[in-house]
Amino acid sequence: TEAETIWRPAGITFDWHVTFDRHRIGPAEAADHSAVSITTGDGRARVDPDGALGWITFTADGPGHSIYLSRASAEGMLDRTTGLNAATFAAREILVGRALGRALAHELGHYFLKSKIHTASGLMRSAWASNEFFGSSPDGFELTREQQAMAIDLLLLDNAKWSAPAGE
Repeated sequence: TEAETIWRPAGITFDWHVTFDRHRIGPAEAADHSAVSITTGDGRARVDPDGALGWITFTADGPGHSIYLSRASAEGMLDRTTGLNAATFAAREILVGRALGRALAHELGHYFLKSKIHTASGLMRSAWASNEFFGSSPDGFELTREQQAMAIDLLLLDNAKWSAPAGE
């Protein structure tokens, strides 16, 4: 819900397919080649093990089709946030879900914009304070109009590429 709320102003909606296949190695199989596989687990990033809530890998061709979200990192961040570290189980689940949804929206930004670039503000900045990840308002996680337009253009271009008959 959090990622959808952030991307909705760009006109982007999601078609979720939940699987519990722990043995899947590649991206989700679908007729649409723009499918992205999202894994949530207890792994931590090599670069920023205590801070990175999510990541996507890039190849020479652009972003990969797999995003990883670290529940362990989100829970660790929550434990280090004064005033939230004693939250009830239900409140913790909501807060961790909110933070991971915002991290997912950011990683989808890398995927949709086909860029590793971070910005000084908005959704594509590189770091946030924990109160921003856990706060009730998604303020600060917006896309600029230019980013919205670019994401739509690139998604339409990808869709046209995969929809074209062979040989064109």
